[in-house]
Amino acid sequence: MAPAPSQAPASVDGLSLHKLEFNPIDVARLRTFLGDGDVYKRYQHRFDLADLAWFIAGAHQDGSHSVKNGRFHSQWFIGRMVHGNDKETAYQARREFRDRLKELVWDAITMLDRIDGGASFLVHTSGTVEPRYRVELPSLKLDVYVTPWVLVEEPMIDRRFADMIQQFAQNVALPATRRWYDALALAKMPLERRPDTDAEPPSHRPFLSRPSNRTTMFTCYGRREGELEEMLMNAADDVGPRDRDGPGRREGYPNARAEAEALRSEVERLQSLVDEKDAEIQRLQGELEDAVRHYTPAPLFVPRPVHGSRLTNPTPAPSRASARTASQGPGDDRASSPGPRNRAVARENPISPPSRMATPPATALPSPQKQARSPVSSRSSQLVSAMSDWSFTGSVPCSPSAMGQGPWIMPSASQSDQRAAASTSMRSVLIAPSQPVLSSPAAKTLTRFTIVGPKTHDVLVAAALPSSLHRDLRELVASQPDSVWFDILCNKFELHEDVAAKLFDALCDDVPAL
Repeated sequence: MAPAPSQAPASVDGLSLHKLEFNPIDVARLRTFLGDGDVYKRYQHRFDLADLAWFIAGAHQDGSHSVKNGRFHSQWFIGRMVHGNDKETAYQARREFRDRLKELVWDAITMLDRIDGGASFLVHTSGTVEPRYRVELPSLKLDVYVTPWVLVEEPMIDRRFADMIQQFAQNVALPATRRWYDALALAKMPLERRPDTDAEPPSHRPFLSRPSNRTTMFTCYGRREGELEEMLMNAADDVGPRDRDGPGRREGYPNARAEAEALRSEVERLQSLVDEKDAEIQRLQGELEDAVRHYTPAPLFVPRPVHGSRLTNPTPAPSRASARTASQGPGDDRASSPGPRNRAVARENPISPPSRMATPPATALPSPQKQARSPVSSRSSQLVSAMSDWSFTGSVPCSPSAMGQGPWIMPSASQSDQRAAASTSMRSVLIAPSQPVLSSPAAKTLTRFTIVGPKTHDVLVAAALPSSLHRDLRELVASQPDSVWFDILCNKFELHEDVAAKLFDALCDDVPAL
């Protein structure tokens, strides 16, 4: 039940609170009702803004938004009511009243962003220009709010805000200012005419001016048409994180811009070359992987056939021991020799490193008979013929004991094509899924095609050397003459001279010189 008119809250002069209007006079009446004691005096600034909030509460949803064409809102006339005996005092009171209301709006939107964690962008124009200035873009003063963290975390965003502010000035603020002066004329309140003055040239204004200390209110101005576009173009190559002091106005800037374009073109050209090289590298890597996948790096060693083999008149390989004896002469005993280097005999045809080519498919391998007829040396032809007649069957396996009964034969030729032909023949006739193995307690299970020879293997086991050394030894005997084996074993393999001497003798016995 509503109280009686005599009981309704009222100001000191008897005006009911619900009849108060939003202007400086009635705001003061509200304060007389609320009191101005010690608490008010201590927090006067906050209480004064709270008084304004009491009047504007609910304004955005009161439904009184309509305005006649070309005229002011009715609240415009109400808000102008002030106490003042002269025009200057009244003007100052109205200005202070508007500034306090604007301050309340900025406080509210700042706190809104803090509370909900969002971001806001607010631009306001009063609809007026400074006295004596023409109504044009450079004369328009705009109050702007931008969420502070946006400017910190987005260094180049001030240019986007400058563009939006300029769009607002051209499309909203300038028409609103012209409308304001037209509405003032319709309200029979013309301003005193004063000589027009051009606005200060804004060529040195930054994209977004710095706000006052500890505030979130920016003061911006409109720009002449085309000025902002030129600023953005000139600042496009600016390396600074933020252009708050306007575009660079330095000499020779067009030349610098041309140089920047040339550098961009050069970067694009180099990037295209890099892309081409990346594609080429990827293609070569694929070819290399295919070649390595089919490549057998170790030379194959074939034991001499035992009884029951189908070898037809094999040509025996010259014994390395006989070669050493012949070179040493009578009375030259191995035990009395100063070292293995004096016992080494250089090979007439050192074996070249295996060719890095992909193994041809089984269907493309030439038959052993065709290989035997290829134009190679007599020694290589005899070796190829011997391998062509040699076959292994699953019913007649080769035992480890039989492997140690004689020296091992390593295919060799003086020319790379002869070696490739012999290696192809060996792969085509010797490699079978079920091959006997040679096991050692000190090494992992080894097939007879992965070790250099039984004597070499015994030396490795006795010296507690890893079985993987067989691979390095195979590459050594295949690529180097035996005259340098001892030096390589001592220097590259870092073996003790005694172990290197034993290993050298074992290699000489296991690997014949074909």
